[in-house]
Amino acid sequence: MGEKLLSPSSAEEEIQKVFDENYINDEKRQEIRKALKEGKTIYSGCIDFECCDYNYAELFENLWEKLDDAGEKSFEVIDGDLSY
Repeated sequence: MGEKLLSPSSAEEEIQKVFDENYINDEKRQEIRKALKEGKTIYSGCIDFECCDYNYAELFENLWEKLDDAGEKSFEVIDGDLSY
């Protein structure tokens, strides 16, 4: 699931601190602010492919797609790039 970074109740100072500490660009900042206004919580995490098969990337992408398609848009991938 990842580390919880922000919630809809996060103060502006906390939001700005997360943006600055994580080098988040303007486009992603807008997407995060939109998600927060929609009542979504922002999580961040990484996957270490050195300890597992790269097929896990496809597995996670498929899982995120299914979660995004489920219900009332309660899940949204903001930066799902697994090709680093």
